Amino acid sequence: MFCSQCGSQIPDSVAFCPACGAATGNASAVEAASQTGSASGAPAPQPIPAPGAPAPQPFAPAGSQPMPGIPGPQPAPGAWNQQPAPSWNAANQVPYPGALGMNWYKFIIWFQLFASALLALGNAIRLFTGMNYDGSARAVYLMFGGLQALDIVTGLFMLVLAAAAVFIRFELSGFKRDAPLHYLIYLGVSLAANLAYTLLFAMIVGAGLFDLIDAPAVGNAIGLIGLIVLSKIYFDKRKAMFCN
Repeated sequence: MFCSQCGSQIPDSVAFCPACGAATGNASAVEAASQTGSASGAPAPQPIPAPGAPAPQPFAPAGSQPMPGIPGPQPAPGAWNQQPAPSWNAANQVPYPGALGMNWYKFIIWFQLFASALLALGNAIRLFTGMNYDGSARAVYLMFGGLQALDIVTGLFMLVLAAAAVFIRFELSGFKRDAPLHYLIYLGVSLAANLAYTLLFAMIVGAGLFDLIDAPAVGNAIGLIGLIVLSKIYFDKRKAMFCN
């Protein structure tokens, strides 16, 4: 007989073509080979693939583990590293740069608080030494009893404010949870301290309150009020940043 696949002449009793490995269709030969393999315990003969044909792959039942050496299902190209982008305000996450404008924050921690500390320190020195009275501090203190005590107490409070400004600056730079609140309290206390000193000074020297209010004092008060309002709005939008 001749092989139907490659045309080679082959014996009638074989189940597979010895030249190309194609099945001959000889049912009696296939059955005899199967019975022989089963009786001896040897595996049944497997057809030899034709030249250039892909090798058959072992069959794995659905839901079973992949067989050794057989690759499992592969993800779609580019799908293996598709992770959801982290949100800037996720819990306990520091926002990525540029998520929100940080110029005002940098202005506060690098200039405004340091400048406030130096200004409070300078005011404390002026109050302790009586420099506000142009060299006539002794006469002023003799004329207005209680004014020197007011200056000393206020000078001590200015030192506290200077230290608080530096402390809050490092709280803000470390993104501490309560740092924005402490900063707003600091601004409010500074405004209240300036108003309280002006009021008590007017009461001691017997002058009208509006007589002591000048352009620098008004500008300072307006500036502090503006800082409080702007900083409250600014830090409310960045609460998630201050989580340490």
